[in-house]
Amino acid sequence: MWNKSSSPFLICYHSPRDIIKSYEFNVELITQTSTSMHGSKEGHMAYIYKRTGPSKPEGMQPCDPAFTGAWEKVQGSMELLREDVNAKVEEKMSSGPSTRASRRSKKYATFLTRSDS
Repeated sequence: MWNKSSSPFLICYHSPRDIIKSYEFNVELITQTSTSMHGSKEGHMAYIYKRTGPSKPEGMQPCDPAFTGAWEKVQGSMELLREDVNAKVEEKMSSGPSTRASRRSKKYATFLTRSDS
């Protein structure tokens, strides 16, 4: 998928031997850094590569088909993206079990609505 993308960089945990020789990616290693997982202290080496081949290969796809919807959203205006994110946050924040605090805020919202009319 990355070979078909237009991304100039690749960040992954695969060594140059795998990426360049086994997978035959047209990249050069820029840097590598060790990482450790919080809690387990498991360590990995992370690699950052830069594309050396054409920046827009034939048959280019912007991203994995599973992420096409998100890709299209970030290509639009910042205002539309902000509205979509706000709607998703509101949806998540208003769903779930009712809590004492949410019941209070609903009562307050009902009071405001009635007292405004």
